[in-house]
Amino acid sequence: MWFRSRTPGMTCFITIALLAAACGDGPVGVSEGPLDAAAATFLASQISGLGVATVDDETAQLAVAPAGEGLQASEVAGPGFLRARSCPAGGQLEIDGEISFSFDGETLSVSFEALKTMNDCAFERSEELFVVNGSVEISGSRTKLAGEPFGLQETHIEGAVTILVESTGEERSCEIDITSVADPEAGTREVTGTFCGHEVGENAARG
Repeated sequence: MWFRSRTPGMTCFITIALLAAACGDGPVGVSEGPLDAAAATFLASQISGLGVATVDDETAQLAVAPAGEGLQASEVAGPGFLRARSCPAGGQLEIDGEISFSFDGETLSVSFEALKTMNDCAFERSEELFVVNGSVEISGSRTKLAGEPFGLQETHIEGAVTILVESTGEERSCEIDITSVADPEAGTREVTGTFCGHEVGENAARG
């Protein structure tokens, strides 16, 4: 697009500036390009793992009482919870939401929905630092049998965040739609879905 100016020489200046922008020579720090696949997989694993650990800390206090003591079958409650924790390389993550749980004999079933907010939440990979800001929705379910995790433990995370790549100063906008499934018997956690335009799928953690 051309702009005409009353000032001599200004038309040329504006045209050059527009051509520079079109060629990708805009200011550092405003890039919206996607992360590479390796970085996306790393952050999907780290962000989901931190969310899973935070929810598990909150639900660890829930346990089935012996027969005749406390909560038993068919009783359901939905307390709110707010829990914060430090991120691995600086910053903070906060989860604010609701937990619903029910008891049936020795089996405890838990479901949750919450907002997970990351404030300058930093993750380090090799010599690269990624700083994440934004809020995403987190939901899932947990089952315990006789006080121990039982069956698959699922957590879903969906939303969008901004990611600052410290080495380049570029900030990326990323959509997240990932599911973490932990198998306590096998000692594995698998993360699948999409992160910043990339398909992810790997055994992300053990234990």
